[in-house]
Amino acid sequence: MDLPTERRGNLRHNGQNIRKQLKIYSVLFLLISGLVILTPFSAFAKPSAILAPLILDGQFSSKTTGRIFQNLKNVLSGKYELISGNQYKTAGRALKGKFDAGGCKTDNCVRVMQDVLRTDHFYSLELKKTGQETQLTLTHVDREERHVMDDFCESCDENELVKRTRFLAEQIISPDPLFPSSTMAVIVHESFDSAFEVADVLVDFPDMDLVDGVFDLSTDLSGLATTNTLQNTLDSPVEEDILIFSLSPDLVKAADGVFLVKVSAFSQLKSVSINSQNQPLAPESYQASFGVDYHLKPGENFFEINASTEEGEREQEFIVFLETKDIKRDAGKVKPFMLITILGYADDDNTNSVSSSSTKVSSSKSSFVLVPVFNQKITYFSTLSVKGLITGDQQQKSEFESREFMLKQLALEWKTRKTFMGDVIYSVGANRLSTKDTANTSSYRDPWFSKYKQAGADTFTNLAFKSGASEGTKWSLKFDHKLKTVPGTPASKGTENSLSLGAKNKFGIYKTDFSLSQTNTNLQDDSKDKEKVTGSAKFSFPLKPVLLSLQTQLAESNNLTANSTTGIKTKTRKKTYKFGVTYPLASWLILAYSRKLEDQESNLINTDYKKNSNSLQLTMIF
Repeated sequence: MDLPTERRGNLRHNGQNIRKQLKIYSVLFLLISGLVILTPFSAFAKPSAILAPLILDGQFSSKTTGRIFQNLKNVLSGKYELISGNQYKTAGRALKGKFDAGGCKTDNCVRVMQDVLRTDHFYSLELKKTGQETQLTLTHVDREERHVMDDFCESCDENELVKRTRFLAEQIISPDPLFPSSTMAVIVHESFDSAFEVADVLVDFPDMDLVDGVFDLSTDLSGLATTNTLQNTLDSPVEEDILIFSLSPDLVKAADGVFLVKVSAFSQLKSVSINSQNQPLAPESYQASFGVDYHLKPGENFFEINASTEEGEREQEFIVFLETKDIKRDAGKVKPFMLITILGYADDDNTNSVSSSSTKVSSSKSSFVLVPVFNQKITYFSTLSVKGLITGDQQQKSEFESREFMLKQLALEWKTRKTFMGDVIYSVGANRLSTKDTANTSSYRDPWFSKYKQAGADTFTNLAFKSGASEGTKWSLKFDHKLKTVPGTPASKGTENSLSLGAKNKFGIYKTDFSLSQTNTNLQDDSKDKEKVTGSAKFSFPLKPVLLSLQTQLAESNNLTANSTTGIKTKTRKKTYKFGVTYPLASWLILAYSRKLEDQESNLINTDYKKNSNSLQLTMIF
């Protein structure tokens, strides 16, 4: 082949690859967009924020301060549901004595306001005039830090002050790194420990290989929704007229104590009840404090307060959690919605899995995984989850195009913790596998992707038990039952049953993970009936800022019937050694690299092989 012709061929091949990559990334974009559209609006609702009245030092006209405050409010309301006006005044009157002179400025005062009004964000603007110079100081305080931005203006008129206020508000929401500001921590920042926990699960996401027309997916997504410690969604803003707040801690370690609550209103209080028990109330009172003796049970304890005035009534519920050695409050937290996105790249130096006597061919591929999880907390001990999985890959070499796959999974899971059998997890769901088929060799097409044919359909149910304390060994036992089929191939129908046993240990910063499983496949085509035993051991430890892991796995598979031609029952033994490095760039962004050596031995001629592969994954958790 002459050089120009070879170049044209390479250009044509590169062009095809670029078009294929654009298509798969377009599909990925559409899938993410669709998930965002389908996500409940509450998951993306605006967070609430307190907007304190202006703090003034000097002489300002009411017209000027009114315009400044309204413009500040307009900018912030684009991002927050603001709590201001009567709501702020009601809280201020109830907390009389806790405010600083001239406004709420200290961390202690701000924290009390955040707790009472049940929000994480506090904004205040201070105007200070000295001679012809005016100083504007805008402060934003969240649960982690106090962010302050200043501006100075000499001989400024009303319009200029309004303009500078808007600029400060826009800057504090979306900071310009070149604009001067100061930041001061008010509490310890969140550590990367939770990110390590999530990364430890995601780095073991299984390799997805299509072997003999059977797709084996053994992913356990049960831990993804609860490994992170995540903040619950905020309640709706308090009502204008009545404010009810607790003076008692919401986490206690003693069963006996007193629940303290305070009620404040603009109108006269008519009645107040706690758990349907009316409380004594002085006549013509606008605020009152109450105390109720309690004896708590471990876990969540509910106190329902109902207060009424001449103008209306308000009902509010508080939870006091009794924490014991076995029952911890953080263990019951769930996030209503989570979306895990994994983008990956992998290479393989023996993609055809040939023996050492044959010519090895290398390949590389890109992949994506989307895992949406919807959680509904039923009680402190039980959660109902809907989990999805969409994953696929793209080969970089066109000759391996037929190996590209697309897998969809949907599962419904019920989890109950702290039973006499430990944590109990029951789930049902279905998998749908499709493979690339541009030649249209099958009439069973994938309804989502027209260039793919249906290659497998599983429905499954599994039951798992987990037990063990936070320190020591954690045991797990799982039963899994699948109904398998391949559209258009009746002989591929059948069942697959598996039993898995696992043990996890933690010794300081070091972790070990051992597992053993047995799987039996029984299809109408007896030649594909087999049993498989898999054992694995993993050792991991943080060497901050990264997490290192070493893993070995041994899998033995035996066909239960002999081949009709050779009379041999196929036996294979696969050994895998894996080294991994995980680096959390942030608590929601995780980078992972792994190097794997795979060695297979078989009693069939020319089926032994060795291969090395590298993979790089970027995980985003929303």
